[in-house]
Amino acid sequence: METVERVIPVPGLAKPLRVLHLTDTHLLLTDEGERAERNAYAASRHRYFDDPDGLTQTRRFLRLMELANGTDMLLMTGDILDFPSRSNLRFLRQALSRLTVPWLFVPGNHDYTYYDDYADPEIHRVCREKLGEFCRGGVEVQSLQVGGLTFLGLFNGRERYDPACVAALRSLPRTGGPVVIAQHIPFACDTLRRDTVAFWGKDICLGPGAAEGDGSAEEVLRLLEQNPRVAAVAAGHLHFSHLDRTGGGLLQAVTGMSCAGPANLLVFSPAKRGETGSDGRN
Repeated sequence: METVERVIPVPGLAKPLRVLHLTDTHLLLTDEGERAERNAYAASRHRYFDDPDGLTQTRRFLRLMELANGTDMLLMTGDILDFPSRSNLRFLRQALSRLTVPWLFVPGNHDYTYYDDYADPEIHRVCREKLGEFCRGGVEVQSLQVGGLTFLGLFNGRERYDPACVAALRSLPRTGGPVVIAQHIPFACDTLRRDTVAFWGKDICLGPGAAEGDGSAEEVLRLLEQNPRVAAVAAGHLHFSHLDRTGGGLLQAVTGMSCAGPANLLVFSPAKRGETGSDGRN
């Protein structure tokens, strides 16, 4: 299983950090304990997420865990599960137990809810509680420091940001070590909006000019762009890869579906004098 490297220069970083970035694996494990219609739904979804090389979802995921153990960290930015079935949660717990490196899991719009209860706020709360053991004590905001980088996970899987995210960014000091933001849904920018509409038929990003969201993304993006410590954003959700800057100049790396094709290896490297990051784009 191959990886595709994306080199992201980071001012203030002392040495390179190699991070395997997984997103949108959409695990579809179910068992007889689920309702029949949910099992049927899961079976119908396999055609979208089966491995092109013929690996089962579980075998591919375990191989990704092996790849992660050869890096400095595993970063998961949502839709690792297609729904929070008992089988999915059990397998994820077992797979992560194989890791010998630090990891961060930021939920997406699928991990915490089923297709048939997505609009029920109470079900959102109950299902998200199931993810607490994977989220370092809090779903909305998480933090992990590895190799001189602080990874700040922000939950935006409901097409909005919780007030806790805004509060965390307002209190984030402007001086200190570099920060990488991890979230599921990326921020819109001109090239990403173009590619998203071509792929999905509509814009499903967040932020200025996006159709989704409640306006909180605009405030979050403004706070990130104004803080010199924030070096990059890593996201998923779109099922294709993309690298570009937001309107305010913040570098954003979007990784495609990790259930198909090569995995993305984000190499955060010390920035040279005058180097602020790649402007490469897909």
